[in-house]
Amino acid sequence: MTKHYLYCKFEEKEKLKELGGKWDADVKKWYCDTMNDKLKDYREVNVTVPYDEKDSYKEKYSIRWSPDCKSWVTSQKIAELIESEN
Repeated sequence: MTKHYLYCKFEEKEKLKELGGKWDADVKKWYCDTMNDKLKDYREVNVTVPYDEKDSYKEKYSIRWSPDCKSWVTSQKIAELIESEN
């Protein structure tokens, strides 16, 4: 079984559960077994942000640092917003 990891803000977790997202308590991440159109906006992706602006990006977009991949991560939907601003 392949797990597709998802990213959502805490406030959106109930919506994500309704769409089929599941919580993996071992890695403390949301995931789904099958990626569908409703969940693709929540797909976890890496983003690049200027180091000196990281705090404002964290506050505005709720990005987080992932020690596993040593990169900032967020949802596909938020990554597209960040990309459109740059």
